[in-house]
Amino acid sequence: MLEWFARFSRKASAAAGSWQAFVAACTLVLAWLIGGFFVGFGSELYQLLINTTTAIVTFLIVFLIQGSQNRDTSALHAKVDALICAIKEADDEMIRIEDGSDDQLAQAREKTKAASGRS
Repeated sequence: MLEWFARFSRKASAAAGSWQAFVAACTLVLAWLIGGFFVGFGSELYQLLINTTTAIVTFLIVFLIQGSQNRDTSALHAKVDALICAIKEADDEMIRIEDGSDDQLAQAREKTKAASGRS
């Protein structure tokens, strides 16, 4: 089930961010504007249809993008951890630091700044 969602999330996020999706969204907005002239912009049914549709689409897209972003972030962390492991001089305490508390993250940032010579 999780693999299915990961695949779907990647494909849906890529599709939602494509130029074709932008053109489709612009077409829908144009159709919405044209439709408003025929049924009246003040119509309760018209407003309900538009508001419900946009709320549902936004709600679903947020979860798809978040799922894709979580996967990308995990992959990035794995790559950085691999680089830390490959460099002998690297601080092994930095591996999986993202799982630490906010205080541990702040201490790690300060330690890194001090080691780089910047304050």
